[in-house]
Amino acid sequence: MSAKTEALWIRLDPCKVLRWCIESAHLESPGEDVLADRSKSHGYLLSHYPALSMHPGMVTKAISTEHPAEGAPFHLLHSISHSLMLTARRHTGYDSKSIQEYLLPMDLSVILYVSSIQNYTAGGLLTLFQHYLQPWFDDASMFAFNCAFDPVCTDVGSSCSGCVQVEIGCETFNQGLSRGYIHGGAVNRDATLVIQKGYWDAP
Repeated sequence: MSAKTEALWIRLDPCKVLRWCIESAHLESPGEDVLADRSKSHGYLLSHYPALSMHPGMVTKAISTEHPAEGAPFHLLHSISHSLMLTARRHTGYDSKSIQEYLLPMDLSVILYVSSIQNYTAGGLLTLFQHYLQPWFDDASMFAFNCAFDPVCTDVGSSCSGCVQVEIGCETFNQGLSRGYIHGGAVNRDATLVIQKGYWDAP
């Protein structure tokens, strides 16, 4: 069903994502000429991470459990998306069930929108963008730093219903998410991929 609603389009910097993948996800560096150019960095990411070109629902099935780093930039984007959804309420008045995600992994971006069939919204996302953007991102970062179920959650990959998982509306049914991508640490139960420096901890 189509409906008039409001949304925010959030895009990650491909240069920063590429540097993070090199430092934390075992990707070979292409050299400074690529790292300093957004278009070249974006192209390098797309050529080395097929997961970014897949439908989000197929990524977890396509990435082998022996090589979880192959999905690192996709799962990073997705984990950030959930952290932002789950902390938007304080600044918008919308609860996490009212805000949905539409992942655009090839563009390293996500659209967060108000799920409504009434062709009416209260303007909460617009107010958030205009007045509370930095506090919102700060809240999302702190939210992803720990979990109410720690240390158990951290021991099994830093993803559970007490932190970055959502009840409804996730395109991958919460597969592949981890706070480890954002702040470092093991991103799965078997610790076959350990992020040395989280994306939001990198300079």
